[in-house]
Amino acid sequence: MMYDTLTYSLVKLISMHLMKKVFISLWIFFVAMGCSSKKEQLLFTAINSSASGIDFENTITETDELNLITNEYTYMGGGVGVGDFNNDRLPDLFFTAN
Repeated sequence: MMYDTLTYSLVKLISMHLMKKVFISLWIFFVAMGCSSKKEQLLFTAINSSASGIDFENTITETDELNLITNEYTYMGGGVGVGDFNNDRLPDLFFTAN
């Protein structure tokens, strides 16, 4: 009976030690992968409204009737559509606001 308890305790101690090593190894691996030095290519570049000729701002003025509690969908933002809708070979921009 004493032998079984000792064996169980030893197996439990070894498995806990092994789990700790595996956890630390995985943590080091993920931290190292997250700190990679390669730069990702940017998809968009911010430009001023004076350079683009577009001056649009989706301003939300909170009131007692319109706020985050009464309408949370207001804060999800508007939309922008780009396409050549009138076939003049120029991009047409459509903005929606809340």
